[in-house]
Amino acid sequence: MIAKEFLSFYQKNRVPAILYKVDFSKAFDSVSWTFLTNVLIERGFPPAWISWVLAILTSSSFSVKVNGDATEVFLHKKGLRQGDLLSPMLFILAVDALQSFITNAAPLLNGQIIIPPGHYSQIPVLGRTTDLVKSVLTALPLHYMQVIKLPAWLIEQLDKIRRSFFWKGKDKCLGGHCLVNWAKCCIPKKCGGLGVLNLSSQNDALLLRWLWKLQKEPDSIWATSINLLFGTTDIDLLRQDNRVSNAFKDILSLKDFYRSSTSWVGGTQRIIWKWEPFGFYSSTSAYGILSYPGIRSPYHNLLWKIKAPPKVRIFIWILLLDRLLMQQNLTIKNWPSIASCICCNHGIEETASHLFVLCDFAVQVWTLIQVHFGLLAMIFALEVDRFWLQNRKSIGPSWDIIWAAVSWSIWKERNRRIFSSKRLSPQLLCIEILSAISAWSSSA
Repeated sequence: MIAKEFLSFYQKNRVPAILYKVDFSKAFDSVSWTFLTNVLIERGFPPAWISWVLAILTSSSFSVKVNGDATEVFLHKKGLRQGDLLSPMLFILAVDALQSFITNAAPLLNGQIIIPPGHYSQIPVLGRTTDLVKSVLTALPLHYMQVIKLPAWLIEQLDKIRRSFFWKGKDKCLGGHCLVNWAKCCIPKKCGGLGVLNLSSQNDALLLRWLWKLQKEPDSIWATSINLLFGTTDIDLLRQDNRVSNAFKDILSLKDFYRSSTSWVGGTQRIIWKWEPFGFYSSTSAYGILSYPGIRSPYHNLLWKIKAPPKVRIFIWILLLDRLLMQQNLTIKNWPSIASCICCNHGIEETASHLFVLCDFAVQVWTLIQVHFGLLAMIFALEVDRFWLQNRKSIGPSWDIIWAAVSWSIWKERNRRIFSSKRLSPQLLCIEILSAISAWSSSA
């Protein structure tokens, strides 16, 4: 962010300048041990400690494979050990010395020299399971989202990739294959969604930190750099200044939300963030407010605590939203579907309430489960969610895993009959259900 502001300032004001960019892409593996030793000595580290560091560095070795056979071992002559927890800190010490060299060289050059404090680390330019979507596909753009407001078209493309991977395991899928609207998937779980990160809201939450740092940390590198360039750190004045970069303008456009989320204590002595108990800014709390749709799900706390595999909990979530691809929903989409419920012979339309609650086959399975666990009289409500919640009131929390296992097994049996032309009797399906309950309980 600092580098972008200096670059934008020079360009807009047509100030002759030289920007010196240091490429650290291979520097980690080429740090001179002699240089590092001298830095540690100048920094006052004890000789014994320095010798330990050198022992770590000089003991590293490697070999290469030629036609599948490993060569003799080579000893390293420079560089830091990859994966060693101490290496990043040693690298920072070396970079800090480089920063000092540049700072000391500035007075020797002609003309006005402005060197932003801190290090010029390189910032690249942007040119199937829910866990993977969250931890991989969602995490990849987070680095850029901390300093750049992603354009709407790019967020749309990223969402297409995430949506397609989640529903089909591919990079593309048709809208009909997405059982639940992606916007609904990105709603927090407490509000009835799947809790997949909303990239737009998360982008804003990360960028808001820059406004917070301007006022909360006036002595920080960021605040002093902005004050050096524009003569102020006042958000309103900066918003009106045409010299600020487009990237910074995107951040300043969030000032209304920022102002509504902060307040000053003791006049102008201390600023606090309203959404955290200790008053410090966090992107988590900011995202929570930005992504909150204003409603809460009546059963989210129960659903996501069911002792079942993630895929089963997601199945239950889709079931409660009535988005499973059964006869009723397939007919709405004008897709080919079965003529009636395949689990009974009454020619009744296959709906969620019929298949999982009222179907003769389902009733037989529920009755066997009721007898096995010695459950009280069950209430066969017309809606799936009422069937779950009303029986839970009389049976207790243990009902959750039973209901999930039976529903999951009935769905698998339905698909087995359609796609494999195979079928299990209610008795055999109950054995499968009891096995699942046992496995889920032990793993949980």
